[in-house]
Amino acid sequence: MATVATARTSSTSPRMGTREAAGPSGEPRPYFENLDCLRWLSALAVIVTHVEMIRGQHGMDNAWSNWIVQNLGPVGVYFFFTLSGFLITHILVRYREAPLAETLPSFYVRRAGRILPLYYLLVVLGFFVLPQLSVFTSPTAGGTSPPPSLDTFLSFLFAQPHVASAFQQRVANISHLWSIGVEITFYCFWPLLVLRARHLVRAIFIFIVVIIGIKAALLLAGSRIPNAQGWFHLAATLKFECMAIGSLFALITPGKLWDCLTHRGTALTAMMLVPPVFLLYRTPLDNLVHLPLSVLFGTIIWNSARCPSSPIGVLANPVFNYLGRISYGIYCFHVAVINLLLNVAGPYFAEHRLLLYGATIVAVALVSSVSFHFFEEPIIRVAKRTAARC
Repeated sequence: MATVATARTSSTSPRMGTREAAGPSGEPRPYFENLDCLRWLSALAVIVTHVEMIRGQHGMDNAWSNWIVQNLGPVGVYFFFTLSGFLITHILVRYREAPLAETLPSFYVRRAGRILPLYYLLVVLGFFVLPQLSVFTSPTAGGTSPPPSLDTFLSFLFAQPHVASAFQQRVANISHLWSIGVEITFYCFWPLLVLRARHLVRAIFIFIVVIIGIKAALLLAGSRIPNAQGWFHLAATLKFECMAIGSLFALITPGKLWDCLTHRGTALTAMMLVPPVFLLYRTPLDNLVHLPLSVLFGTIIWNSARCPSSPIGVLANPVFNYLGRISYGIYCFHVAVINLLLNVAGPYFAEHRLLLYGATIVAVALVSSVSFHFFEEPIIRVAKRTAARC
């Protein structure tokens, strides 16, 4: 999933690697450019997983059975979840003393303007347009399965595609929107916790413990729960704890921990620890891997956002930064693009895997760029003006 949160903070002083952007009330706030390249790299991880999965659906040689390939995409989504928690909390925490009646309408209007238009465009395409076009057929996911049920459509309509994936049907070309649904759900309740919890850090830790406890109880209950597999699937998708961990990094204040995270070596250490932690997917601890990964991602995100000399700056370049800016569109469109390429030139791409990756990146970047500049940005500007009047 590409994150739908914008890389903005309520900090009052710009830092190196940032540029000014308008805040909820119109005041300037920095935009963290270093985070754009991280968005793109995470989106790329998702693309790798889905390219191999969809090659398999089209009956082609694929690496889907490789455990590394299978888990790259989920890890990319966990990064986006952690980033969303960090950024949204960074925005909200400044307004803890303001009346909810002033803060919440502005926040929700801006979030809705950023997330919902593209989400619902994909829903319309996925249910009513793409199924009518054979070039977008996904042989396993949609070509031979029955049309989506009314319950499935309603789950997507109410921005709960993760519920559809768990209990109803997967919908060809748009089932991956489950992660967008998880973020939308998170945005619905998280502002209330951030803005009203008396002891915010303690409240977030309690929230994390409760979420993990509920999931542990669900696993222990096992088959005694009706439709257990559906509940297991839903619990696996609702990674609110990743977002909560990211939010904790947004609350770090100057002190020893701040100084430690600012150190260049801290980010390097966190990056080097990601591969060893990834190996835990081969152990009985695979259901817990997202927790240490979120801590490492939070460290990398914080260092990238706060430290002018962050090693992440080495990865930043105009191409990666731009792809990161349009990563929401890349995430939304990439599955349909992969199906299109394989349906149009399947025999060619069956033998040239690397060219399929290149064609996917170029094609989805073009589609996402058009979407960003001619569809998403105009709506975002309207949402900003509307939010300023709230």
